[in-house]
Amino acid sequence: MPTSDLASARPEFVVVREQGRVVAAGALERFGACALLRSVVVTPDRRGSGLGHAIVLELERLAREAKIERLFLLTETAAGFFARHGYQLMERSAAPPDVQR
Repeated sequence: MPTSDLASARPEFVVVREQGRVVAAGALERFGACALLRSVVVTPDRRGSGLGHAIVLELERLAREAKIERLFLLTETAAGFFARHGYQLMERSAAPPDVQR
């Protein structure tokens, strides 16, 4: 996922630290009534621990609080993970234009 637009987008980050080390993170980037889940990551040694699930739940909670109507994500490596969380596969072109970028 490109990071060049993070400064202008001002996403909200959720970060999990253990002993001062970041072990999981994710972000929510808003586009009006839609939002993009960005870069949900977990360090290899903590995968399978539920941290990714916790990050997604917290990002979804933030979206609900912000009255976001639809969440999108772009992934090439974690489609199965997000499918288990209820996300559906769709063509990128079907997303709102701001989310496609």
